[in-house]
Amino acid sequence: MIFSREHSIRRDWKALIVTCVIVMLAGMAVRMQELPEWNQPAYRVAGEFIMGTHDAYHWLAGAMGFGSAADAPPSELLRALSHMTGISVGNLGFFLPAIFGGLVGAATVLWAWALGGLEAGLVAGVIATLAPGYYYRSRLGYYDTDIVTLLFPLLLTFGLAIWLDGSLCDSWVNRFRSAFSKKNGKAVADATKDEGAEEETAAPDEPDEPRRFFLIWPALLGGFGSWAALWHGYMLTFLQLTVFMLLFLVFVAGKRGRRGALLWGVAAFAAAGFWGLYGTLGAVVAALLAGALPKNIRAKVYSLAPGLLAAAVVLVASGAVESIVVGGSKFLASYIKPVAQQTAFRGDTGELVFPGIGQSVIEAQNLPLAEVFDRFHPWGWLSLAGIGGFFMLLVLRPSALFLLPFLAIALSAVKLGTRMAMFGAPAVGLGLGFLFLWIGRAVLGGQSWSRYVLTFILGALALGVALPGVSLFLTLPPTPVLSRHHAQALIDLGKEADKSSEVWTWWDWGYATHYYAGLQSFADGGRHYGEHVFTLGLALTTPSPMQSAQLIQYSAEHNEEPWTEWEKMGLDKTRDFLRSLGTEDLHLKPPMPLYVVATFENIRLSPWICYYGTWDFEKEQGVHARVASIRESFNLDWEKGTMTFQDEKEPIEVKSIHVLSSQGRKDRHYDKNTGPNLILNSESRRYYALDDLAFQSMLTQLLIAPKEFERLDRYFELVYDDFPWVRVYKVREVPKDAPAKPQTPAVESPEANGTAANATQPTNGTESGENTTQPANTTQ
Repeated sequence: MIFSREHSIRRDWKALIVTCVIVMLAGMAVRMQELPEWNQPAYRVAGEFIMGTHDAYHWLAGAMGFGSAADAPPSELLRALSHMTGISVGNLGFFLPAIFGGLVGAATVLWAWALGGLEAGLVAGVIATLAPGYYYRSRLGYYDTDIVTLLFPLLLTFGLAIWLDGSLCDSWVNRFRSAFSKKNGKAVADATKDEGAEEETAAPDEPDEPRRFFLIWPALLGGFGSWAALWHGYMLTFLQLTVFMLLFLVFVAGKRGRRGALLWGVAAFAAAGFWGLYGTLGAVVAALLAGALPKNIRAKVYSLAPGLLAAAVVLVASGAVESIVVGGSKFLASYIKPVAQQTAFRGDTGELVFPGIGQSVIEAQNLPLAEVFDRFHPWGWLSLAGIGGFFMLLVLRPSALFLLPFLAIALSAVKLGTRMAMFGAPAVGLGLGFLFLWIGRAVLGGQSWSRYVLTFILGALALGVALPGVSLFLTLPPTPVLSRHHAQALIDLGKEADKSSEVWTWWDWGYATHYYAGLQSFADGGRHYGEHVFTLGLALTTPSPMQSAQLIQYSAEHNEEPWTEWEKMGLDKTRDFLRSLGTEDLHLKPPMPLYVVATFENIRLSPWICYYGTWDFEKEQGVHARVASIRESFNLDWEKGTMTFQDEKEPIEVKSIHVLSSQGRKDRHYDKNTGPNLILNSESRRYYALDDLAFQSMLTQLLIAPKEFERLDRYFELVYDDFPWVRVYKVREVPKDAPAKPQTPAVESPEANGTAANATQPTNGTESGENTTQPANTTQ
């Protein structure tokens, strides 16, 4: 064996496998209960389920050989499984999160065994796999890196914990035994003992020095960590943090005769982790050579000074100290949500400061602390008990330190966003599981039958703590990120458009465009920085078709990075230039065909789209369109132009009513009225009230305008029409001899930098019970 818990595994291997399988299957089964709701035509296209998260399409497109993810491990996994099974990558990506979700529960069971309480793994594993914070990120259709960013660190640190077993003090209590009286300390020790460690300590053949091939295991773990970093770049930051936690445990909790060998292990782990394949091979070869040395020479090599020197050389040479600071800073910066994004785009007359994107992404929204606890378990008080149990575990099991960053990251969701909450459940679950285990041991004592009774009791408790989450998950609706109509439009566009074409669609749909159409998009989940969303937002927000079309063409002429030219112009000239796009035909000649996709889904997102499209470089702010989803029953008076909710007596004036259906549209405008514009989709029964900013924008007008509407038709050719769901336009090249028809551009709003519509805000919104001033977050 290359780790020391062999006595325990010889006794526990059957129970360990059975427990892992039970917990894994439970996690999978709960996720699969959503399948009947998904299994209907509205959520399928071309024989595949529609994904539940936008980023899933990045890996699906990569599996098809398209885009920057073609060689990434998530894409390669899909491609390999598809070749082996014949199942399409889309359907594989839909179902795989359920399997990975169950594996997180199994990994938590392994941790419970490593900490000396396999029975606690039933409760811990169930909480980890069914914690709402993690469940929401690993549902059917959520094939993204979240399925491994918790699993891989759990497995990595579990491997280190069993490698360290026998080389660390049994607990901090034993190290500082004077803090306890012998009488009280024995009671605590009996209830909280690590049975595996006790057996190993008592084993007569346990050597005082490390095993011969003691260094192979950390070398292999480092190689695993290096490969895991290919799935997600922040795994490398976690790897670096793990190295420093290892060093802390070696010096503070390591047994004196083992510290030198442990430091060599740190060096092997770091070399393999930081230097990839070659580092792994080098570390394994070095471990084999060390194991081949005569015992007396190996004892000298494993002494403290050579080990310290080896660890120092690897850490300095790899730049680990500097990297963890830089990597950690980037990680924090990616989840801090500034209103403005400071960039390096500077001109002669002013600085172009673009908007920050994080504030509009749901997964980056801050959570109140009480809601963070609810993401561990629906019963917040149980989460608090689990946190308390985990801190007790930290005192009693030094290797539990590896799990502390998981809990810390989860609690940081109050500032870094809801996505972080998914990381805390294993630590909370282990804390709660061990609390139950210790109480059970104290009550039942050390009888020969007590272990079986305790396992039964903890199994019943695991079922009990699972029920609140299961009840919650049964109420969750399917979450397709785009409609079947939208997906079909992209598929048909891909069949007809030249493969060099570029598609302008809101960045949320960029990856889906890659997968379904096989075409590049101007923005996507990896290209949605401030400069991207400003440019794309302006093209979709302006009421001027001329300004929208020419901005799209100008961007294509400048390699999809027009801001490089604006940098040279400076602030004032950039503002003037953007205005001129709506007043002068520049007769631009883009190098590829350009398409614009207008979808009904964009109306929900229009507050944020308009915010970015009306960005003021000087004031560093934009204008949120006011849009409300109408969910209450109401009556329309077509003659007067009013709507009245059933629970209200006073009618509300509206400026216009637009009823959209597959048979056509019915419109009425009321020039003398104030209030919002109503867009009523009778097909989906989704109803919205829009202010003028959202209503007059291109994202709305391209969707609802009559076919061959002259004002639009001069600049946009309708090439696909699935009204009222989605339309696709090709941007026209205006011939040089065509007379210019200046239009009122989106340039005169006193609240923006010359890119927003001169919109009048509606009065009183829709009275629908929703705050019409609050934008709907961009989904991710």
